[in-house]
Amino acid sequence: DEIVITNSDFTVDLGGDQELCDISSYTIDPVITGEDESGATYLWSTGETTPTITVAQDGSYTVVVTINNCDSAEEAVEITFNESPIFDLGEDIQTCDLTNVVLDATPSNFPIDSTIFEWSLGGIILPGETGATLIVTEFGAYSVTAYADAANCATTQEIVISKSDPDVLVSSGNPENAFCTGDAVTLTTTLTGAPSDGVAYSWFKDGTLISGETGPTLSITESGAYKVEVVYGECKSTSEIIAVTVEACEVPQGISPNGDGLNDSFDLTNLKVNSIEIFNRNGRSVYNKTGGYDAQWHGQTDDGDELLTGTYYYVIKLEDGEKLKGKQVLTGWVYINQQIN
Repeated sequence: DEIVITNSDFTVDLGGDQELCDISSYTIDPVITGEDESGATYLWSTGETTPTITVAQDGSYTVVVTINNCDSAEEAVEITFNESPIFDLGEDIQTCDLTNVVLDATPSNFPIDSTIFEWSLGGIILPGETGATLIVTEFGAYSVTAYADAANCATTQEIVISKSDPDVLVSSGNPENAFCTGDAVTLTTTLTGAPSDGVAYSWFKDGTLISGETGPTLSITESGAYKVEVVYGECKSTSEIIAVTVEACEVPQGISPNGDGLNDSFDLTNLKVNSIEIFNRNGRSVYNKTGGYDAQWHGQTDDGDELLTGTYYYVIKLEDGEKLKGKQVLTGWVYINQQIN
């Protein structure tokens, strides 16, 4: 039957045209003013006759409301479903080098030429930066808002680019940092948070810059307080000071156990000795100590008897990992002078 719209005494309001963002459906709910809606019937342009309808497609939707089978009123509304640009700036970045840091807000659901971009640094809009990508030139909190050109739908994301100074550690390879004169001593830098390439090193001894030493390692021959300064990109770190002792620790070639407090014993305190054995000129063992030695032998036999003045021979075994001039087992001679000077 043909619907005839009369001059009704009531109005129907569908809420006005809708530009929607990022929702999959919308319920159109008529509001009747000027008449009791309890006796109203509804006829939608979709064919539905319910008081409200839920739509999920763009279009113009019309409803005819009739009250008590008498007065009727018609109203239409335009519904448009839009979506915001979808992109991902990624996780926050900690770095020392901004050279290759580029932020990319290219949307996956819109062509770039249909998207408007607005970049900010620290809440201040970056003039002229209206593209999908941004070359980062300084540290800070960046945000970008991407607007869908055909609608008022937008997505905003933020990413923080922060400076992270590398951790730098210097090691001598010896936990006690104690070496004998003539040992090969190399200080080695270990970096965390920076690659091995593109790093500048500056070494210091007792607070003074060592000229010409710009590599990750440093060969030393002297005692001192050493440290290294590392520069990488925008970052700079300085290691803790490492105090290295380099001292003479040759095996003594003679002792004079006369009780005067000078050279009374075979002093190996500068070496980590595991065992020592002393032989007379006939090759017979006269003194033997294992399990650690420092300066216990002062020219006596295992039984405590005083050895005669003369030349004796030793075999010294250093602890595992310890060497003197590249050797772990040391052999040589020592002269005992039992004369009282």
